[in-house]
Amino acid sequence: MNWKLNDVKKLTNNKWLNLYEVNYSNNKKDISWAFASRRNIKQLKCKNENDFVDSIAVIPRFVKDNEEYLIMCKEFRLPINDYVYSFPAGLVEKDEDLETTAKREVMEEIGAKITNIKRLTDLCYNSEGMTDENVVIFLADVNKIYDQNLQDNEDIERVIVKVSDLKNFMQNKIFSAKASIFCAMYYKLYEQKMLNNVSYRFIKDINSYIEVNLKNGSMDEFWIKKINPVIARKGNIGEEIITYTMDGTVEVKNKVKANEETGEVDYVVTNSFGECYVVDYKTFNLKYQKSDKDGVYIPKSNPIRAVRLNENIEFETSFNKLFKVKKDDYLIIPYNRNVYGITKESMYENYTFVKD
Repeated sequence: MNWKLNDVKKLTNNKWLNLYEVNYSNNKKDISWAFASRRNIKQLKCKNENDFVDSIAVIPRFVKDNEEYLIMCKEFRLPINDYVYSFPAGLVEKDEDLETTAKREVMEEIGAKITNIKRLTDLCYNSEGMTDENVVIFLADVNKIYDQNLQDNEDIERVIVKVSDLKNFMQNKIFSAKASIFCAMYYKLYEQKMLNNVSYRFIKDINSYIEVNLKNGSMDEFWIKKINPVIARKGNIGEEIITYTMDGTVEVKNKVKANEETGEVDYVVTNSFGECYVVDYKTFNLKYQKSDKDGVYIPKSNPIRAVRLNENIEFETSFNKLFKVKKDDYLIIPYNRNVYGITKESMYENYTFVKD
């Protein structure tokens, strides 16, 4: 569509932030929109192609005793009447370069001195549906930490968080969008770094390795069953069930019926992929058994062996796949002896223990 700006009106007259109304036309209709801005009417982004930076945000970090830390702000924000976790940020003053603003805001809000600073982003917008305010984000190394130098209307608590604790720290707290995204991504990078730094012992014969460790008592053995739960119910006679393929096209139509001899009614089953289908009662009773949850059934299957590792290992399977399995994760030992490894999280999610 072709957009044309027709008019801009200032609706309020506050000192720091005002509401404006813009009127646009395109090849379909005229549209009016209200937005907030810190700028005067000549500086508005919609009127001025020569944009400038309104604000900066800084992610301060430091390393101590081989542990990496981030420094955050827990700040009271009036529009939501609550405290929000974020990083130091502030407006760029007239004729001030961005790095100077960053250093000033970090010293004021968390009392830290920047020793090295790196620009992470170009100019980007905070919430372009409601304001033209933009921001540039920096990553900074800090060393000495002094007292904060807050303004009278600022309520900011300095919070120091280990990067290794970020995932747990973020639970059940209110974060700004920028801080939430950065912390989640930074923790993912930390996890990958830790994974890459793990050393593994290469095992040439994985089956012999398992048997030796079981014999000397240095490895725990379990019997498990795989869980592929389904939701099932007795159908209504004559009920028509349409089963769809994964791409959403119709696969087959089946009607629920009763067995001519016993009168048992078919089951309607929905699996973990969301596929719904009809299963006659004999087949259903052969394949599934009740779980501890109403309406949820698990497959009937023979138990298989699993062992929990006491070290980090890597091994190559008979089908030429390299597995790296960490300490306290599991090896699955099917009857075909093609051993494979899974994480303990996957074990608890996909298997049930049937014998210690």
